Amino acid sequence: MKRTLKRTLAAWLAVIMIFGSVPFAAFVGFEITNDIPFFSTKAKALTYNGTCGDNLNWTLDADTGALTISGIGSMDDYVLSYLPWYSVRSEIKSVEIADGVTAICDYAFYGCENLLTVAVSASVESIGSNAFGLCHALTSITVDTKNINYFTDDNGILFSHDKTQLIKFPSNNILTEYQIPEGVKTISESAFSYAANLKSIEIADSVTSVGKEAFYYCENLAEAILGNSLTSIGENAFYSSGVTSVAIPSSVTEIGKNAFGWCYNLKNISVDTDNEFYSNDKFGVLFNKNQTKLIKFSNNSKQATYSIPATVTVIEQDAFENCYRLKEVAIPASVAEIGSGVFFNCNLEFMTVNIDNQFFSNDNCGVLFNKDKTELIQYPIKSAKTSYKTPDSLLTIKTAAFHNSKIIENIVLSDGLTSIEKEAFLYCTNLDFIHVPESVSEIEENILNSDDTYICSKSENSYAKEYADSNKISFKVCSGHDASGITISESEVSVENKGTYQLSASVTPDTAADKSVVWFSDNTAVASIDENGIITAVSIGSANITATTFDGSYYANCKVIVTPRYFDIVWDVEGVKTTQSVAEGSVISKPDTPEKTGHTFTGWTPNVPNNMPTEDLVFTATWSVNSYNAVFNA
Repeated sequence: MKRTLKRTLAAWLAVIMIFGSVPFAAFVGFEITNDIPFFSTKAKALTYNGTCGDNLNWTLDADTGALTISGIGSMDDYVLSYLPWYSVRSEIKSVEIADGVTAICDYAFYGCENLLTVAVSASVESIGSNAFGLCHALTSITVDTKNINYFTDDNGILFSHDKTQLIKFPSNNILTEYQIPEGVKTISESAFSYAANLKSIEIADSVTSVGKEAFYYCENLAEAILGNSLTSIGENAFYSSGVTSVAIPSSVTEIGKNAFGWCYNLKNISVDTDNEFYSNDKFGVLFNKNQTKLIKFSNNSKQATYSIPATVTVIEQDAFENCYRLKEVAIPASVAEIGSGVFFNCNLEFMTVNIDNQFFSNDNCGVLFNKDKTELIQYPIKSAKTSYKTPDSLLTIKTAAFHNSKIIENIVLSDGLTSIEKEAFLYCTNLDFIHVPESVSEIEENILNSDDTYICSKSENSYAKEYADSNKISFKVCSGHDASGITISESEVSVENKGTYQLSASVTPDTAADKSVVWFSDNTAVASIDENGIITAVSIGSANITATTFDGSYYANCKVIVTPRYFDIVWDVEGVKTTQSVAEGSVISKPDTPEKTGHTFTGWTPNVPNNMPTEDLVFTATWSVNSYNAVFNA
């Protein structure tokens, strides 16, 4: 063995020495096989080649990007990343399937992002699933006219030979509007996926089936007209497309999971009233016929609040996923089943469950739980709270429960919790820490991804520490996160009547689990205070404001003195004006009686009230002319 190794090393050293004496220009090109790469000193283009079937070969000219499949028979079946040309797929610009090749395997050219054109020979009998998936630059596919299994039209769109199946609309085809020809019965899986330029599609009345992911990520597709013979819409069929509304004909009997998921522009789904399987409500929400199953709430619905009808027993998987306008949802007593991811990435601020519901509940923060609060299902990701402590009854945090909650800063998980499911705190970008109790024995993968978030627990000898270390997450030992005190920014404030003043309260320590505050006024007739600590002066007097920690253990006080407003009185005596500032409600003191030669002061106009109103006043002195009797002696 040692001698063989030495001989091999010596041989390679000899090769290196020989090539070391050859000018670099001699290596203009070299050839690579999928077995052992070797150099050719002939000046030719860089090529890659190898086998892809028992009797099939492939060659890629790196200068032109032309990939040729030649030989006799079918391609081998490959796991995607093991395709012979997978590592050089970005260099492929065109594909030619030569005559003699009978089968193209599943995912054959998947992810060839620079592939522009494909030419299919007459011998090809089968083309595998997603053979041209994620070929974002693909403009056209051509099929030899002698092929008896496949056909392409003048637009480079691939069909079955009898034109009953539309197989692939190239992702970068220039068409912006397309009407599927009459005669087509099936739109294949991923047929139009990632069609970047397509804005409008009209599905012929002959079409009965739209396949899985058929219009997946057609982000510019604003209009989709469904034909009147359509019976089946596949899973994720229009997922993340740009459709603004959908009209489902009476013929449809099956709609696959998440068929209209993540359609950011979708405002409304309507169902023909003659459809025997599906229906919609006045808000454009999709249901089964008798509205016992809620299937899809439109992502761009204008509804900020929504009360689920009392007929609903099942909310299907992803029904409210990514509904970015919806703020509040009310779940009725009738709901017995909520699918996974129902409210995923939905911009909710609060969820309410009818108190009579036997399966689900909510807490006073609008968080969704199972009935006995042993499972936390969904935290409203737009909740204004920056801290949250889970209830003592909690055992499990469900998958993605806090996912994308960008406001929350700290979470304390209560003692007794045993498991945290995957992605529970993923994309909580403002989250400082998660307190994990020692009772936790299972944490699934990928629960958080922020480098600034740390996990803490009361002991180094905890599963939390073990998990943090194995997942390269910062860990700290802490003594707990109960509030230990509260202070108010002011101990006494003066507020002018009808004015406002902002108080702030600080809960200690900084790592307290719940920093929320309850505000209270003992004299709301004088001063009220809202949940944000804003005082409103109501009338002159005094009141005491109290800020209490949410658990009621600690409080702080502030005295509020409401002072009167001052208004001006102008006393006008023959154009000479004197201004007097007077507090509202106080007695008005009139000035000394003015004098005017030859006149007698008769009062002020308008009449002067006893007390100062809440407005500026002007009073003008009035006079009567004095009269005199003159006696002349003769």
